[in-house]
Amino acid sequence: MSAQQHANLDKEDLEFYLETKKSIDNILDQKIISLTKHHHPSEIEVKKLTEECEKQYFENMTKRIENDVALHTHTIVLVIEELKESNPLLYKKFNNISKLTESGELNKMIADCKSIKDFKNFTKNLLTLSEDDKNEIYKIGSKWFESDCFDKALSCFYFLSVIEPTNVTYWISRGMAQQNLGKYIDAINSYYRVISLAPEYFLSYLQIIECTILNEQLDIAKQLLENIMKEVDPKEYSNNQTYVSKINDFKKILL
Repeated sequence: MSAQQHANLDKEDLEFYLETKKSIDNILDQKIISLTKHHHPSEIEVKKLTEECEKQYFENMTKRIENDVALHTHTIVLVIEELKESNPLLYKKFNNISKLTESGELNKMIADCKSIKDFKNFTKNLLTLSEDDKNEIYKIGSKWFESDCFDKALSCFYFLSVIEPTNVTYWISRGMAQQNLGKYIDAINSYYRVISLAPEYFLSYLQIIECTILNEQLDIAKQLLENIMKEVDPKEYSNNQTYVSKINDFKKILL
């Protein structure tokens, strides 16, 4: 897209264009870079590339919608009755998604989107959850976790961590549910995600060691514990009895 064409776009259109460009695959992206590097693209070339970008964008977004709806549907089955009284608006939204999926209307609605704007508005209206909605689902998951219904709790926490992947609370809860289900490798991956988002969250390091022990990988667990003891100042955890107790337990097993 030339500078003049950029200038002719309003702010909203430009945002959609840039988002589309980010969504295309690497091969198409390289084509655009290569084209603009060697010569000034003609209007026909720009139009063709834009159409390719838009087509790729729709394909990517369709897959994402299908995945999101599948995730919504799985969670709906579990939480919908819980929401009937506590959150009628979210119950209604989930119920509508369920009906659209079952009837096949959802695919028709996707096909009716004629532009990127249509598509974005459709996904926003259908799949976006407010903070209150997410808090409600998290409360349900927490209630199930406390009742030892770890499989149900995991469905809620997994769902939330996918729709808001930078939320540390969702990831630590997901890891705890996985750990209680004996899914130790999955739990370790969740805890590492917590560390990538919040390196100061010391409990995640300890949970990784615990899962490694439970998964009978004692050599790895020992190395992890030794790394923590070398690299972390004891002052950072000495005031937390839970942390101290866990580390002492690990020492008895591993050292």
